[in-house]
Amino acid sequence: LVAEAKPYADAVVDLINAIPNPIVYTQSCKDKIDAAQKAYDALTDGQKMFVSNYETLKNAPFDLIKAAPYAHILFKANNQEKKVENVTLPKEFTAAEMKTMIKELYNVEGDYDMYASSYSDAVNISYEKWTIYPFTGKVNVDGDLSKYDPDYDMIPISLEITLDLPPYEAELITYTLQLHVNDAAMGSVAVTNLLGSDIIDNGDGTYDVPEGAEVTLQATPNEGYEFIGWKASSTICDFADCEFVDLNTVDNPLTFDMYREAAFLAEFKATTTTAVENVQTNHVQATKFFRDGMLLIEKNGKIYTVTGAEVK
Repeated sequence: LVAEAKPYADAVVDLINAIPNPIVYTQSCKDKIDAAQKAYDALTDGQKMFVSNYETLKNAPFDLIKAAPYAHILFKANNQEKKVENVTLPKEFTAAEMKTMIKELYNVEGDYDMYASSYSDAVNISYEKWTIYPFTGKVNVDGDLSKYDPDYDMIPISLEITLDLPPYEAELITYTLQLHVNDAAMGSVAVTNLLGSDIIDNGDGTYDVPEGAEVTLQATPNEGYEFIGWKASSTICDFADCEFVDLNTVDNPLTFDMYREAAFLAEFKATTTTAVENVQTNHVQATKFFRDGMLLIEKNGKIYTVTGAEVK
């Protein structure tokens, strides 16, 4: 029986261990708590006996609420809902403080004692819901909280307290972006849309990029060199150990959306020019030369094709 039950219990133990410690007020954390609870509830009583970390799961929903940045406390009695806003959790009210707050919220006259279920001297606002019975003195026979009449017998008034919690924070998912050049003497590469964004420069050639963020890379060749294309790797690695795949593009800048970690390589090479002759054009000295098989003309410090189009 143990051999049969334990694998099911171990799977739930792993789900509970996946809950962040300490618990954080995020949607991802809540999802992990819910998944563990659902799996635990599906176990048989015999299988549950082998869930060694059940106490962690049992306390997790309350710890999640305690991790909330704030809460609005809603008081409801006699169909009257009152709100105390922006209370930092956990918050403990003494019995005297709770009595004062209720009297002010509901304009109660006179005095009374208060009992909270499972609390004697204080109400600790750390849980999702309570029902307390604040009145043990004499109140109006119709149960109206706004009136107090010592001639009437005591009628307990049920006061329900709930929390209005803020939305769960979405957990920020980031991926590592790594940049390389084949030779730092030939050129450099940088993220050009870094300023004012959530992209974080780690200062070592890597960047933390939020999931789905747009990234723009710019390769800049040094004098005497030219950019010849991009390569990429799906893993973060040292340059010598990376296995890059040619992206077959010379787009520069290169823009993409980030949905996984990646390393990019900007490749450069020395500019190849071969002077073939000096020519005279419109009484201005010019030089013809070949670059990558194309005949170009340099004149007055600018480069043109043989049809006269300027090459940037």
